[in-house]
Amino acid sequence: MKPINDGWTPFYIACFNGHKEVVEILLKDERIDPMRPDNDRTTPFYVACQEGHSEVVEILLKDERIDPMKPNNDRQTPFYVA
Repeated sequence: MKPINDGWTPFYIACFNGHKEVVEILLKDERIDPMRPDNDRTTPFYVACQEGHSEVVEILLKDERIDPMKPNNDRQTPFYVA
């Protein structure tokens, strides 16, 4: 899926907003890269942690494609902001 100017994809936005059901649906689509970062190298997992969306975080941690230690441009990891 093509991102908008800041690099946010529909999957990223779903994680940012805590839309658990949408995240679950999109994770099943092979076209989705759940680790695709925005322009600041911030991942969907990072923003789910940052926004306190624990149910989305739990879903993402079950996916083997997720790297929970991937830092953004500021070298902050998702667990730092959680």
